[in-house]
Amino acid sequence: MFDFEEQYRRSTNGMYFGINRQEDYIEIPARRDAVVVLRNALEQCADQDMRTPEVRAALDYLRRSAAKAWAHDRFWEALIYSSPAGRWQNVNAALNGILREIPKRQGESY
Repeated sequence: MFDFEEQYRRSTNGMYFGINRQEDYIEIPARRDAVVVLRNALEQCADQDMRTPEVRAALDYLRRSAAKAWAHDRFWEALIYSSPAGRWQNVNAALNGILREIPKRQGESY
């Protein structure tokens, strides 16, 4: 399974230089990477099957910090819509729901 935090854990080698630094150095960039995977899935879902292990891993990773998981489930389910336009619309709506659930610091956006 794809681990979004692994490369950031290796690069910091356990040194975070402060109390909340694990979030700064590992979780924030890992969340950003997971969002990139989902945005790419949205861009490509009208033309190809995006029910990939990487997309599933991104959804699972972002679900860990979400208060509600409905949008994550809906994103995955929307990837099987038969109509390309309907698929894109439903995946887009679910992605917007996921993005609203992501904890953000001041000035941070996804």
